[in-house]
Amino acid sequence: MLWLLLLLLPRSATAGSRLKKSLIRTQTAPKRFELLTVNTAGLCVPHIPSWTNPPRQEVPPPLDVWRGGGSFTLDVKSRPHIYFCRSPNMEDFSCWWRPLENLTEEVSYVLTYSKDKEPQQECPDYVSSGPNSCHFDKKHTIIWKFYCLNVTAVTKHGNYTSQKHCLDVADIVQMEAPVNLSFVLEEAGGDEMGHNALLSWIYPVPAHLKYGWITLEHELQYRRVSEPDVWKVKYPLREPQVELLGLPVGEFVVRVRCRSHNARLWSEWSDPLMMSIPARPPAGKLLVLILVTGVGVVALLVVTLGLLPQSRRIKNYFLPPIPKPRIIGIDPLLLKVTHTHTDTHTLTHARMHAHTHTHTH
Repeated sequence: MLWLLLLLLPRSATAGSRLKKSLIRTQTAPKRFELLTVNTAGLCVPHIPSWTNPPRQEVPPPLDVWRGGGSFTLDVKSRPHIYFCRSPNMEDFSCWWRPLENLTEEVSYVLTYSKDKEPQQECPDYVSSGPNSCHFDKKHTIIWKFYCLNVTAVTKHGNYTSQKHCLDVADIVQMEAPVNLSFVLEEAGGDEMGHNALLSWIYPVPAHLKYGWITLEHELQYRRVSEPDVWKVKYPLREPQVELLGLPVGEFVVRVRCRSHNARLWSEWSDPLMMSIPARPPAGKLLVLILVTGVGVVALLVVTLGLLPQSRRIKNYFLPPIPKPRIIGIDPLLLKVTHTHTDTHTLTHARMHAHTHTHTH
């Protein structure tokens, strides 16, 4: 047993010395961000970080290293990380980074960038886009040029620089979400073929579209309230409106988003719209229809009663009497007197003839 212990002691001493050298190497070169893991043989080996494609939470947890029956914590610091860049209109853009976490000492951040092969410059505006951000206004934004950015955390104990983040402004265009999504029912009623609904919306910042850099396309989705995962899609839509045909009676949820025609990033979804397709006309529309019909009937009766006393005059206006024929050169009054005299003479002659005939018999 004694000889077995003598064989194990040198290995433990060797492992301890290797651990000490690894820790010293890590402390003297903090920018390498090496993590140590302990294998089954008691040796510390470097751990390859996964910061090539960093997740949303990049800060690794503290690492417990065991030695000689006890343990100590190796505090590992992360780098800041530029996680998102966005341009709303291809005229300016902003980038945001994630700061160092669990840091008690004072820290400041400096973002530097270069365009193509030009010299590096510092961020022009750390304020406009909020904390941990850099805003590039129109003066500092040039489309179709390649921007490469780094952000550095400056502390008393050293500087920590992010990985390089490169972009083209045309590739990071993301529009604002549409607003004022609304609908108008058409042919609402008991139609077995369904009902039609005209939906419309607007873009909240028309100034983004006035220079012609942006051509919007939209995507509209709708579903029944009772079917949360069954979305029907209308895409692509060039105009901020669409008509849905043959909708059955029921409750629907509608949402819409947009993007620039040549961009890959969609906007956020609009606020959802609840759309109800009724089985019969709404009471308000039915009441309006009844009122309009009643007013029309009353107006027709009033007009009819008002025109009855004037019917003769109206008839003469629309159907004037036909005048008697007149012969040029003959006085109608003389013709009338002559006609009367002739009639009287004829009547007298007839009477005398009748009287003579009576005496003869």
